[in-house]
Amino acid sequence: MTFEAARTGGTVGDVVAGADSTPIRGVKFVALTDLPALGFSLRFVKLAQAGWPEAGSYMGAKANIGL
Repeated sequence: MTFEAARTGGTVGDVVAGADSTPIRGVKFVALTDLPALGFSLRFVKLAQAGWPEAGSYMGAKANIGL
């Protein structure tokens, strides 16, 4: 999976109240099978390995996709 990010302001790692609870501290490429060691759930890994079934559909809370 690939993400594109564009800085619009602020500092990497800053957390805006109400936006999220997990600050981004860095970016690196890892194998999907290594994601659980970085705090991602097995559900998230399985969804990624399956090619994101139902991508584009509202899935509800981020906990529903294993985050």
